[in-house]
Amino acid sequence: MDMYGTSEKELTNQQKAAILFIALWPEYSAMLFKHMSEEEIEKITLEIANQKQVTQEQKTAVISEFYQMAMAKNYLSTG
Repeated sequence: MDMYGTSEKELTNQQKAAILFIALWPEYSAMLFKHMSEEEIEKITLEIANQKQVTQEQKTAVISEFYQMAMAKNYLSTG
């Protein structure tokens, strides 16, 4: 919900990825791009270009979700 009590539309996974790349320092984004296919890089780059304004709340929410997913994956992989 935003400050007016209206709910924002749910972000797609591509939009979330673009916001994550925007929020990260360029060096970290570059490291992530090294592990992606050309098609994935193109999609994310286009989505980054389509982002008109990214709020601090969106950045915080996306980073938090990414962190939670990474921790869950780590937990599952260690048993």
